[in-house]
Amino acid sequence: MTHLGERLADFVFGELPANEMEEARRHLAQCGECGGQVREFERTRSLLKTIVFEVERRTSVWRWLVPVGVAAAVLLAVLIAFPMQVQWNDSQLTIAFGNARTPAATEINGTPEYQRIAQDIRQLQAQLDYLDAQQRDVVKHNYQLASDLQRLSPRTGGEE
Repeated sequence: MTHLGERLADFVFGELPANEMEEARRHLAQCGECGGQVREFERTRSLLKTIVFEVERRTSVWRWLVPVGVAAAVLLAVLIAFPMQVQWNDSQLTIAFGNARTPAATEINGTPEYQRIAQDIRQLQAQLDYLDAQQRDVVKHNYQLASDLQRLSPRTGGEE
């Protein structure tokens, strides 16, 4: 067989007919020049695959980064252009766009629910004040007991 020449790429890619592939293998076993060309071709092919993979990897970042950036810009524009109000009430999140009407304090203060809550708060405050006074009395009593024990301590300690 003569040198591979123009059939070199067909051999490396495995596109030669079976009989020619076998003949080319036998030729490569004997011809160092063609063997060197095949190795060089395969090395170049491998390098190109690596470069293509790296280019694809870098462009794949842009494939998702650009849409995410555009979405973020649109969201920011909407938030700037349209006032937004966020409210958390009874474990429910409410988001209102535009100029949402918020009830005035006088409207809220006059509701029966507000009156009930205000009454509950006053009752709890009274209970807290009572318990605070009781705690002060207990602490005062404990200090008095400790003082009495200290005064009795030297008398009993000396008699033993």
